[in-house]
Amino acid sequence: MDEVTFPPSPTWLLTNILACRKDGCICYGSKNHIVILKIKPEKTFDTLIIKGAHEERVTSIAFSPSNCHTNLSNTIVSCSEDGYAKLWKIDTLTATLGNRSHWEPNEPCGKIICLDWSLANPNIVVSAADNCSLVVWDVLSNTTVKFSFQRLFPTVLACCPHNEKIVAVGLKSGLIYIINLVGKGDIIYKLRGHDKEIQSLSWCPISYNVFKATDIFEEFLLASGCLNREIYIWRAGSDGKSEIKFQVPKSLKSKKNSNLNYGNNFSSLVVYWHDAYTLYFSSNFGELLFFDIWLFVNKESQTSESKINNSLLQFLKIEHHFHSKALFAIAGAQNFEDVNIILHTDLEIKSDIKFKTQSNAKHITKLSFINNDSEIVKWKVKTSENNSLVWTAGQDRKLVAFKKENSLKEIVYNFHTLNGPVYAAVVSPHDINKIAIAAGDGVIRLWNLLQPCGDIQVFWQKIKDRVMSLSWHPTRDGLLAYGTSLGRVGLIDTNSVKMPIVFKSSNTQPIYNLSWGPRWGSEVNSSNKDFDLYCVGGDTVFLYNSLESGADALNLSKMMPVSCKAQTDIAWKPDHSVLTIGDKQGHIYFIDPADFQVVYTLLAYNKLVQSIAWHPISTSVDKGISPYHTYLAAGSTDNENEIRVFNYIKERSAVRVERIASLKGHFGHIQHISWSPHLGGRLISSSVDCSVQIWDVLTQTPLVNYNSVNIPLFSMWSPTNPDIVFTGYRNSILEVWRISIQTKTEPSALVKSKKKKKDKNIKMKDISDCSQDVVDVIMKEEENENLNFSIAETKNTVKISKNVKMFSKAWKDNSNDEFIKSQRNSNNLTEYYELSLWTGNIKDVIEERIQTGQLNDFLMSIVPTVSPRLWQEACISYSKSLREKKLYHKAATYLIACHKVYEAVDLLVEEKLFLEALCIVKNRLPSTDPIMSKIVEKYAQWLFQNGSYLRACECYLYLNNYEEVAKIFGKKNKPEYLSLAALAAKKYGCHELELLEATKGLIKCLQIKNLDLARRICCDHSDLKMFVILTQELSMAICGKDKNKKITHIIRGLSTCYRYIQNSENETDDALFNLCKWLRLSDFIREECSGLLDDDSYKLKLSSLKEFLGAAIVRHLSNNVTEDNVTEWMNVLDKMADSFLTENSYKYFKNLIEIEVCEKRLMKNQDLYIRNKLPSAKNNNDLLENVKKNNNGINETIIINNGSPEILKNGSPDSETLESESVDRDIYEMNVGKESSGEKK
Repeated sequence: MDEVTFPPSPTWLLTNILACRKDGCICYGSKNHIVILKIKPEKTFDTLIIKGAHEERVTSIAFSPSNCHTNLSNTIVSCSEDGYAKLWKIDTLTATLGNRSHWEPNEPCGKIICLDWSLANPNIVVSAADNCSLVVWDVLSNTTVKFSFQRLFPTVLACCPHNEKIVAVGLKSGLIYIINLVGKGDIIYKLRGHDKEIQSLSWCPISYNVFKATDIFEEFLLASGCLNREIYIWRAGSDGKSEIKFQVPKSLKSKKNSNLNYGNNFSSLVVYWHDAYTLYFSSNFGELLFFDIWLFVNKESQTSESKINNSLLQFLKIEHHFHSKALFAIAGAQNFEDVNIILHTDLEIKSDIKFKTQSNAKHITKLSFINNDSEIVKWKVKTSENNSLVWTAGQDRKLVAFKKENSLKEIVYNFHTLNGPVYAAVVSPHDINKIAIAAGDGVIRLWNLLQPCGDIQVFWQKIKDRVMSLSWHPTRDGLLAYGTSLGRVGLIDTNSVKMPIVFKSSNTQPIYNLSWGPRWGSEVNSSNKDFDLYCVGGDTVFLYNSLESGADALNLSKMMPVSCKAQTDIAWKPDHSVLTIGDKQGHIYFIDPADFQVVYTLLAYNKLVQSIAWHPISTSVDKGISPYHTYLAAGSTDNENEIRVFNYIKERSAVRVERIASLKGHFGHIQHISWSPHLGGRLISSSVDCSVQIWDVLTQTPLVNYNSVNIPLFSMWSPTNPDIVFTGYRNSILEVWRISIQTKTEPSALVKSKKKKKDKNIKMKDISDCSQDVVDVIMKEEENENLNFSIAETKNTVKISKNVKMFSKAWKDNSNDEFIKSQRNSNNLTEYYELSLWTGNIKDVIEERIQTGQLNDFLMSIVPTVSPRLWQEACISYSKSLREKKLYHKAATYLIACHKVYEAVDLLVEEKLFLEALCIVKNRLPSTDPIMSKIVEKYAQWLFQNGSYLRACECYLYLNNYEEVAKIFGKKNKPEYLSLAALAAKKYGCHELELLEATKGLIKCLQIKNLDLARRICCDHSDLKMFVILTQELSMAICGKDKNKKITHIIRGLSTCYRYIQNSENETDDALFNLCKWLRLSDFIREECSGLLDDDSYKLKLSSLKEFLGAAIVRHLSNNVTEDNVTEWMNVLDKMADSFLTENSYKYFKNLIEIEVCEKRLMKNQDLYIRNKLPSAKNNNDLLENVKKNNNGINETIIINNGSPEILKNGSPDSETLESESVDRDIYEMNVGKESSGEKK
């Protein structure tokens, strides 16, 4: 096999972290590194890694365009959260240019979130940072233009490939800004449609609208995807409106397959417009989907209107499903080749026009075509298919490349990447072409060496943590044991799809090593196939029974000698005759497995034993047992950095261990050691000095050394090729390298930087002793010297102003004050301020800076040394300048520092920073200050205007403003919110609003059949409860066929209404009269009941109907009774007594009229009684209360006799029939309610 490097995986969930070139070369960011994969013709690749390219995480990366300047060819640009954007030369892997223009003095460095290299103008790179800034960087001239925006929090950026002046920026709020890069950086359009964070943007490769024929040739279609998996296609070049939108399904597979647990719900929606009619995007389950625009546009069976309204699922297809988890990045080389415009009329094609879009052209000229009949000709755009590679990166840490040729999908590359340290790799004893790899990303990879690029199986179920150790079962094919950093030990059957077996254990420490050994308590026999699992976890050795996964692990450390306090490594002799255990004190214990007794204790080192390894029984060159099969090698963390090799000799019952070799040469402690399976006596070691060394143990000489820039964690020989070595590193890299091409034989010493000591003998001479000639020579040298320094992030050099001459002149001049003033008059303000401060004239400098508004943090730090008054003036002035720079928090801080709390609060409120203002008020002002309520009210209004209804309600609840709460909840138009709105209105006391919202909520509940909430709404609002009961009774009366039962339900409904108006606070409520009028009660009594006159029960019910009809008429008329017409109303009442009213009803309504008259008389003369303090007022009030009390008793009797179940039951021959009606009697009594005493009337 060839040399290969498995690189670290791309950083998750960053859609611009992957870039592709037309030749198939890709690059991506992994943490703070940059990985470049160069494709070879034989379908292999070279891996180039720029390690430590940035100090923080790389966030975006891009290749230079193919038509760029020769100095920029074969270049990539990257940006990072450290605030830097850098250009890298791929050939040399070195940074050629850097930029940090997002940084501003006296401000924290802005994290660059995204960037893009413009295709329309290959000389500029556009980047956006989280400090609301956008930078246009001309990489050819190394000049920058910076634009600042308010509340611009970018997530993704894409330069328009057709117009160099336009860039699209996606924000966290869901907006998309189309920004003009010329002038002041005006926002051309704010594209509104998404509700969640924008995750991806992609421009259409052609400038025309591929969805419909228009006369606009600069539509500039833009595709966007957001967090809630919606895709919009915008007309960013014409009117800024959406052309089409659709919701991305979770998966296009069947529901059975879509339920598989491929990944989590934190997947990104990435879109990539490959060619004019192919839009790729990702799904939640590892599928690469695409929108077939050509099929959508040319669907002849649909009209243009119906196509938009129809479901787009038939036009969404699966490109491939080679990822087991969600995709987060898609990259390819977009096609900007020849474009054919087919001009045609409705009848026949007239002509074809072909032109070539220049990728370096600023824009394409707008065209219009007119035929001979002066009609505008329709057009279609057809582009050639883009057959370049398309790369995808998924959360399964795979990179997949495919090519679409002749409508056939061809997967060209499919290889895995790593994430986390590569801790171990073990060769299968049954198939030497299979290697299991343990990494820190919680995945075990099984690599088939016969296909080095893609044939890798992954196992991740039930692991849930970093895998630190692996071990194959000696006899059972495909059984692999693993140990994690949290102490979990499990078994995986790599030949089946069964879930792993996890052993029960109380250990939570990392598992450093695993080893299979003979079954506990059994005799050592080569034919014995029963093995148990021995492991080192933390400082303890555990034994797991492979047949009983639910049994507790056996703690073998308790059987060790007292001197063995903490075990570090474990290794079985290949014939399983001896078990060796190392500890932290440097001991190696040789144990007999038959009785687990220590047969020999070896003090190998003075510190921790890091690694121990037995020589194999035989190697590839041995015809039988190797003569070195008793050799044991060990490495430690002591300062000697020495590998020691021992010979284990067993003579009858005696055991003897001798040191036979000491291998010196490493400059750091040993990490791992391993013997060669091909040649006896060869050893390979890995050290923290970033080197891998191959030794000849017999001659104790180093043979080959391989250096790296990172610490290797293990090294091992290839099981099939003695010239190949596998090395795993801490920085997520697995390297496969050849021994024969290495030139070094020994490790290089670690070079430590040493500071040069200054010569203490050099003394400064007194300038007064120098002659004037010497001084002139010095001044001349100062004038001719170019004092400049290079800035790492920029090509240009900034020259230091020649202040040395000026300071030297001031030093020599006796009249320093005049010299300082001359600097002021010469407008050398910087020198003037510096010299004034050095001479101690702080007050004048500060006052001057206050007037000019040029204060800074350094000057503010020395202002308190002058006076408190100047400090207050400086704070106010500096706060104004900070506010102009949009540093509102810092401006408020300085206002608070000078005790201007109210001014600081007003500043924050004006800039819509309400939470910060509330924090200051709560901590600096008394709780009774009314400004708190004012700020909360403004905050609530601002939240309501921006659509944050729930948080606005929280603010209004704090203010006890239930009216606004009710109005806000009412706007949601959902039953839950309408119920809350009704309760808030009830709390506020607005009866009409309460009834309105409760009714709307009840209707919504009934529409969606939410009966529990409907019942709760009825119970919370008594008025609504009465209407529900009344509706129930009237509905049953209308639907019933039995006239007797109809009358029963009508009486119950009238009784319910009568009780409602008796309890109502509205004395003029005519609900009963309106109900009788709507029922046409008089006609009903006369017509419907004519056949039941001989029935006794009917007579009672007819009496009740008459009573309610009379009560309704009397209440309606009594609303207009006065002291003057009381006699007339009494006569009317006497006439109604014979036809409608019983004796008790007559008394009640007569008293009711008297009460009305008395109340009006009292209200008329109340002022006179109070003014003269006449005793008659009290007497009249007492008389009125007595009349009301007696009348309430009569009213209760009327209700009981006319509306309760008693009148429907007593004396009725059909009492049993009435009891069996659909409306249960207990439910009826609960609905009507209990009779209340002490009513108003």
